[in-house]
Amino acid sequence: SSAVPTTAQATYHLEKVVEQATLREIIRTASATLEDCYNHTGDLNELLTNTSARLKVALERGTPRSALLDRLEASRFNVKRRLPEIVPILSMKDTAVATSGNLSTLTGPSKAGKSSAITGILAATFRDPEFGGDTFTFNGLNTREFALIHIDTEQHGKDHERMMDMVLKRAGTTAPPSWFNSYSRKGASAKELRDELEFLMMVKAKAHGGIHMVILDGVADYVNDVNDAKECNPFVTWLEALAVKYDCHILCVI
Repeated sequence: SSAVPTTAQATYHLEKVVEQATLREIIRTASATLEDCYNHTGDLNELLTNTSARLKVALERGTPRSALLDRLEASRFNVKRRLPEIVPILSMKDTAVATSGNLSTLTGPSKAGKSSAITGILAATFRDPEFGGDTFTFNGLNTREFALIHIDTEQHGKDHERMMDMVLKRAGTTAPPSWFNSYSRKGASAKELRDELEFLMMVKAKAHGGIHMVILDGVADYVNDVNDAKECNPFVTWLEALAVKYDCHILCVI
């Protein structure tokens, strides 16, 4: 034909090429997975993690160029589109220490008082204003009543229970609000913890209209080797993506 191809036609044909390449990549991934399954003798969780990672790479390679453009345009500076002001969800005296869509870390050696600080932070989210409880000057009432998720992988169940009793005492109440969710998960595998976190955030966001804050009390337990950059860097990126997706703050306690 003598017709001159348009930009739209070129984009269409390019996406068809990408689709075919993606299908071939999925076939290769499926074939490799099938072979791995037949020859597998080690940890099943490791096999599942590797398979999931390979499939994710294949799907990301096949992202249509139009979708990439839309994603970039949505993040491009636009003088006519102003973002809302950042409002701290947690402060210490008059200093903001946590904002939505971001990560922060609380670090310190063993027995340095990290657990006590966490009880103050948790209590600050639902402290009785009339009581004026001791929250170590942390302020941050969860007035929107979005879900708060605290996952403790450091302490035995009974110690976690005592910690929650202290939170209630600091807040000046005898029971936490319905949006308050604290779990004792000492002994869980890294994969279990990651799967549970993603599931909890999805379910609790639906139940309470959003996520206020997530506190990972023992974040090192979410990876198998804290010295493995190939494992840890994607994990941090994943946490950042969750914080942005749910417009919440994720506090990592080390």
